Amino acid sequence: MIIVAQLLLSVGISQGAYEVSRLQASQTELSRTADSVTEDLVRVSSPQSLAANAEAIGMISNSNPVYLRLSDSAVLGAPSSATGSQAGAASLVPNALLTGVPLVTQPAQATGQGASVAGAATSPATTTAPTTSTAAVPAPGAGLPTPTTR
Repeated sequence: MIIVAQLLLSVGISQGAYEVSRLQASQTELSRTADSVTEDLVRVSSPQSLAANAEAIGMISNSNPVYLRLSDSAVLGAPSSATGSQAGAASLVPNALLTGVPLVTQPAQATGQGASVAGAATSPATTTAPTTSTAAVPAPGAGLPTPTTR
């Protein structure tokens, strides 16, 4: 009876070890997926991406900013309207990581909340890169190397 109990206990412990191993592998994979999604979110929320998307929907940047001081409601600077000739001046430093990320005006391939991020993450080869009129994206060998975290 003791040998049978010892055998059943050994089988139960080894089964638990296999379950722990499977769950650790699953946790590692989910952690990598979360890191990848976070990286995609940081990429599409960069100033270059926001400027390209704003330009794509018709917004133009004003090179003459005006600030409001809240303590005494004073306006600092001379307000003037932005003109269309200043378009693209805000994004002087291109972001090579935005290659293949669709703009907001392009139809997303996925539906629902976060569709543009999901569409960019699943098929970067089928989307077009955002273009700016003043700055070109440097060649891969010409700029700083970017680390691959996947």
